[in-house]
Amino acid sequence: ITLTDYIGKKIVPIGKIQLTIKFQGNAHKLWFYIIRRGGPPLLGRNGLHILDRSETSQADKLLALETPLSANIPPEVRGIVQAFPTVFEPTVGTFNGPKIALKVKEGTTPKFCKSRTLPIALKAKVEAELTRLMDAGILEPVDHSEWATPVVPVLKSDGSVRICGDFRMTLNPVLEQMDYNLPRIDHICANFGGATVFSKIDLKDAYQQLVLDEQSAKLTCINTSLGLLKYTRLCFGISVAPSEFQKVMDKLLRGIKGVGALLDDIHVTGKTLEEHNGRLYQVLKILQDSNLRVKLNKCKFTQQSIEYLGHRFDAEGLHPLDRHVEAIKNAPIPQNTHMLKSFLGMVTFYLKFVKNAAKILQPLYTLLKKDQKWVWSKKHQESFDTIKHYLMSDPVLTHFDPDLPLKLVVDASGIAVGAILAHTFPDGRERPIAYASKMLSEAQKRYPQIEREAWSIVFGVSRFKDYLFGRKFTLTTDHRPLLHIFGEKKGVPIFAANRLQRWAYLLSNFNYTLTCVKSEENTADFLSRIETSGPPIKDDESRVSYLNFIHEDYPYRINWKEVRRLTRTDLDLAKVVGKICKGELLPKDDKTLTPYLRREQELTVDHDCLMWGYRVVIPTKLRNAVLHQLHQNHLGMTKMKSLARSYFWWPEMDQQIEKIAASCGTCNQFRNNPPKSTLKPWTWPKTAWTRLHLDFLGPMKQNIYALVIQDATSKWIEAFLVRSPTASVTIDKMTEVFARFGIPRSISTDGAKCFTGSEFSTFLQRLGIQHLVGAPFHPQSNGAAESAVKIVKRCLQKALTDQVPLNQALNQFLLLHRNAEHPAIGDSPANTLLKRRLRTVFDQISPSSEEEVKNYQDKMIKQGGRRTIIFKPQ
Repeated sequence: ITLTDYIGKKIVPIGKIQLTIKFQGNAHKLWFYIIRRGGPPLLGRNGLHILDRSETSQADKLLALETPLSANIPPEVRGIVQAFPTVFEPTVGTFNGPKIALKVKEGTTPKFCKSRTLPIALKAKVEAELTRLMDAGILEPVDHSEWATPVVPVLKSDGSVRICGDFRMTLNPVLEQMDYNLPRIDHICANFGGATVFSKIDLKDAYQQLVLDEQSAKLTCINTSLGLLKYTRLCFGISVAPSEFQKVMDKLLRGIKGVGALLDDIHVTGKTLEEHNGRLYQVLKILQDSNLRVKLNKCKFTQQSIEYLGHRFDAEGLHPLDRHVEAIKNAPIPQNTHMLKSFLGMVTFYLKFVKNAAKILQPLYTLLKKDQKWVWSKKHQESFDTIKHYLMSDPVLTHFDPDLPLKLVVDASGIAVGAILAHTFPDGRERPIAYASKMLSEAQKRYPQIEREAWSIVFGVSRFKDYLFGRKFTLTTDHRPLLHIFGEKKGVPIFAANRLQRWAYLLSNFNYTLTCVKSEENTADFLSRIETSGPPIKDDESRVSYLNFIHEDYPYRINWKEVRRLTRTDLDLAKVVGKICKGELLPKDDKTLTPYLRREQELTVDHDCLMWGYRVVIPTKLRNAVLHQLHQNHLGMTKMKSLARSYFWWPEMDQQIEKIAASCGTCNQFRNNPPKSTLKPWTWPKTAWTRLHLDFLGPMKQNIYALVIQDATSKWIEAFLVRSPTASVTIDKMTEVFARFGIPRSISTDGAKCFTGSEFSTFLQRLGIQHLVGAPFHPQSNGAAESAVKIVKRCLQKALTDQVPLNQALNQFLLLHRNAEHPAIGDSPANTLLKRRLRTVFDQISPSSEEEVKNYQDKMIKQGGRRTIIFKPQ
């Protein structure tokens, strides 16, 4: 047969199919030819004759053909949908992009589990589903496997079963987790701004459309009643499956405005039907090009509103779902704390819709306090009824729109802080995007009013930073003095408190205009008068400094393999290694090799790394990374040289260390001052951990103290950050230290009350420790402790300057300090006390044969194919 379209172009059919057509109560079977082009189904003269329809004026009524691509598709997008027939095929898609690679942690031992006995009623259904998956190519039988996971059949609502592997027992604990987060609801909601037309696309068997590589497929083997079967596709139950799938979808849809995806749900929006249809076409084209499939009966096209992520979205904004509100409406009166927690769990999801939620729910949260007797009173019933009423009144939050001005209104009271993020529309109306409030901690309640008001700004900006960062917004407060601290761009007044200076530095990352209104006009005022549930936001150093802080760990993972790789590409080192391996002398006329000529007799090659004695010679491209790691904790020039000489070398290394120390503003700021008087040292004990010197450092910022302990012999330092310098705190930390290193003969302290009181004296007497107390008003008499305090103090001051968490900085510093040579004893504290050097990140630079031996053993095991027994001495 020859087919032509209305302009005479030839149409080549790809096949034909017989379909049943129902018309006016009668059923007729007709043959239809299938073509590649999209469009509505058409009837020829033979079909019209059978249906006895000579008139064609009502031909559009003949489109009631029961075909997959015509059911439930609005006319506005039917042509677009039918242009991509392969996307809606009932088969499972096969993503044609990169295959998914699952990575297990190094040194993992495979785990093999026996198959589980299935309930008799489910056995036939499970085996039928396994057979279907094998026919579809999703599962493949294997003869043997090192990995085997038992299956968990999940009964679906339609009576069929879903096969899931119980990978919690086998694969999940040893998988390398992906650092890829699923999108947050507020980020997704930002896509809906200004939209009036909505569509939702549901991907069919989402994970199973992504193909696993060969090695990953071996890890997913399941043990069933039909034998061992391996997945060829990504499957449910694997911990990294959501992140892997989300990563693929984000990459495919990146760059299309008004379009986003959360796992297998894709949303398409548009301000107009034309804009929406253009985006829908792009999405379906991408899915077809990627060979992905969609479940048509779960798709919704050109809707005025859609349900998505537990909310209803329409042109007005964001609404709670009616069925969820109905469940809250019908919730019974709680009879105990368990029922109350269940009710609060339901309403908490929608609290962002209720402006005064905290005050309304405060009586209910009071009932959940520890040791609170359960008494349901009138105020509790009013709270219960009121929150129901507010959620039943159809509250609406407007969509975030990047084209509309943003306004953040904040306020503080004696118990809480509140913030409202809103849009200002062209007609002057302000509509809320979200509400937030939080009660103050006990420490924050003692702040002066100006600091509480300042903290409300920090709270609001931090809570809504994803909306505010990188764009201009109006910040409104009712506390006028803050205009002179945060409003002017000329810098923070020098008389402002440290806390305000730190917050001003944090806010300097945002572009805002600060305005002031009267308290009675402040819309956030009410939120700050109420308390919300949940833990208070702490004003600690880590929160403030990490909000806009980039972690300073160097991107290189410095190890000997990296050294070997870069040695091979380093022109000078490659020459030296080549000559040494051949047993030849280095050329004396090559000036670039002069530093190596002087050490020629001491140079060796180990695992293709150049060694000078026990030290690794670092390639040029890696030297800055090593210097950065070495200087990260501001040890000082002498300590850095000592530490470096224990691990590595390169020409002019000492000069480069001196240069980096001299150019560091933090190191120069906290450099040691020269001694003020003649030193009269203590007698040096020959045995380590014989005499300890103790002292407290502080208070520092945030009322933090440090208990500093130094061993007089080894110069080993222990330091603990504490909140108060009391005898009980000292005893607690000393007990911890004694558990590690034993009890000393004597302890030297100054005359502070925490050391000379009866509690600490009794503690020392009970352990048989002699207490040596320094002269009053003369701290130099406990010089070893004073010296250790200075060292720790410089470390903490540098950490505060660099805005690094104090505990992290202190522990990293102590690790390197204990490993560096001390000039007074000519050895490191670690070697003197523990008779060994502590392992640090620099130990990874030294070549090791351990991995080569393990790889060789694995190769032998694989070739032998026999069961291995690892020797474990008793």
